[in-house]
Amino acid sequence: MALLIALLIAVEVAAGLGAINPILFPRPSQLVAVFAEGAVRAQLFEQLGITLLRAGIGFALAACVALPIGLVLGVSESLRATFTPLIEILRPIPSSAMVPIAILFLGLGTGMILFVIWFGTLWPLLVNAIYGARGVDSRHKELAKLLRLNTREYFSLVVLPSAVPHVLAGARVALSIALILAVTAEMLAGQNGIGYRLLDYERAFRYPEMYAALALLAVTGLGLNLAFAAAQSTLRRRFSEFE
Repeated sequence: MALLIALLIAVEVAAGLGAINPILFPRPSQLVAVFAEGAVRAQLFEQLGITLLRAGIGFALAACVALPIGLVLGVSESLRATFTPLIEILRPIPSSAMVPIAILFLGLGTGMILFVIWFGTLWPLLVNAIYGARGVDSRHKELAKLLRLNTREYFSLVVLPSAVPHVLAGARVALSIALILAVTAEMLAGQNGIGYRLLDYERAFRYPEMYAALALLAVTGLGLNLAFAAAQSTLRRRFSEFE
């Protein structure tokens, strides 16, 4: 935090002395003035809300697909061997490369953006769920056999608790990816959202507003990461006896 404050002060002083171009790189005080302006602040938060909603929906849709499939593939060696080649073919494809395909089938709009987010967040969730389910302790497996647990009980009492640390790690990565992809898709082909607005500010030479949007994104990303880290720590402690 101290380093960040020192950097902001240095930029403010450098801009005041003319060492950097204050038009292309506004002073931090100008960004504060942007947020102090009610109309711009309201616009920024409205567009940020749209982006966060898209990121959340895309993340949730990916989790609904990736987690059950990943847990099943992690438990079943035959299914894992069957689907691993397909996963390894699709997983390296950059999510941004899916934008033209998404536009082709879904057109411009929210559906296209959600698909890009879904595709990008699917893989860290899926892969971590697979590894989590594969990592069930052999003693737990033997105990499940002795207790004659049925499939539902085995997944809920043995597989899921064991997979939680891996699933949470994948979810934390996927959440960051969801926000990045939401902004990227909005910049490439969106009609609203903070990514679209950021690019719109740049094209209109409204650089203080553009940097203010970037600052808001940075603070939002940091807040989401800290909040998820706290939730991850809580859930890890809850399921610690299964690790």
